[in-house]
Amino acid sequence: MSTPLASVGDLSKQTTKLMNDQYKNLWMWLAGYAALQFATLFWVAISVPSAVADGTALSGTVFQVVGVLAIASVLVSLGLLRALVQHAMPQTRLLNYWGAVAMLLGAGILVGLMVLGASIALILPGIWLGVAFSFASLEILAGGKGIWDAIMSSFNLVKGRWWGVFGRQIVMGLCIIGFEIVAAIVFGIINWIVGLTHVAILITFVSSLLQAALAVGIAYFALCWNLSLYRSLKATYVPAPTPAKS
Repeated sequence: MSTPLASVGDLSKQTTKLMNDQYKNLWMWLAGYAALQFATLFWVAISVPSAVADGTALSGTVFQVVGVLAIASVLVSLGLLRALVQHAMPQTRLLNYWGAVAMLLGAGILVGLMVLGASIALILPGIWLGVAFSFASLEILAGGKGIWDAIMSSFNLVKGRWWGVFGRQIVMGLCIIGFEIVAAIVFGIINWIVGLTHVAILITFVSSLLQAALAVGIAYFALCWNLSLYRSLKATYVPAPTPAKS
């Protein structure tokens, strides 16, 4: 049933409070994610120019390292989400780390296939399903549901409030874009100052470090925004009445 969600202003306040309250509990996950992002960016930044300068193709080692770092980043990001739910919703009984990872990956693959199939058929149904199923991972972690039950539970949470959820997710995207623009200006100034040293490796190091910091900041903001929106959905959800038995 359709019931009011938290306003964008309230959602912003809840997200800011959640970020401020939880970063001390999550600093190891955040630092780990930042380190992996930095390693990936730095490795690519030093590998690609070398290959271009030599006129050779990138070696298989480059792709192997990037692949390993990408897998590690996914595992750490899922751990970050699990830890955020654990600390923000302490009444929740969570799965162990590897159990949660398996469930989240399973749900992600299933949702991805359904959204991809709908998108191939027509773009709009893919967007609609993507929004409707976007809280499946939180239903697994906070709701203790199985993969399919979590997907359907996310669908029911969003049902009748799709436009409200979609609008709030658009606001989140616009906030991220605004943050990236401001960060790009600041990073550009810092890179220009560092560039005065004419030390290529230092420029690459600082640029990769700043981009990693931006990546972890955006990821943390997005997770906290979605969790705040999820809690608003749960708090205002009114299940459809069960038909009376004849």
